Amino acid sequence: MKLLLTLSIFCCCAETNAEQIFTDTFDMNSNYTQYLYETKNARVFQESGYPVKYWGPAKENIEAEVTYRYELDFDIKGAFLTANIHDNNDGYTIIEASTDGVLWSTVASGNIQEQINPFNLHDILSDSNVMYIRCRMKSSYVKDIINMSGSQFLRTTDNPNLQQPFVYSFYATSVPEPATLGLVIIGLTTLLVMRKGKYHG
Repeated sequence: MKLLLTLSIFCCCAETNAEQIFTDTFDMNSNYTQYLYETKNARVFQESGYPVKYWGPAKENIEAEVTYRYELDFDIKGAFLTANIHDNNDGYTIIEASTDGVLWSTVASGNIQEQINPFNLHDILSDSNVMYIRCRMKSSYVKDIINMSGSQFLRTTDNPNLQQPFVYSFYATSVPEPATLGLVIIGLTTLLVMRKGKYHG
């Protein structure tokens, strides 16, 4: 009942507060290639013996990139990103955003796999209708024999005894803040509840 109520509130807010809204939400067990723009020295890891899947560097000590690109029908007035990154202190993992794929701004770095973030992209992407989200990774620990990397982007698991799953979610709206902030929080909370229900039900 609470989930239905939350969904109803989310839908009502979307209709009354936003002129136009775009969302892209997925994990590595769903459609993670729909808006995939480019990869460099990156591959998908499925760890041996564990239901864990993520992007990581294909080779040790060589930087890898995974880039998603969006082109919307409206100029962005508010934007948020939820994403999961992880590193074992043997390299780096960095999330960046750009409107042209040339000039990049850092959104987050390090190990944030246990945070619920959305990151506010408003100052980076505002008034643009094209956006790039990129993860740069480098690790001295890449083991093909066990299919594991120390730097990880969008780590996903379907085993409740392991790390909890985190979704990737990009949200953009044509309505300025602060109206978007409450909407995003409600929406991401709903997604988290739905994911927990899926994996723990």
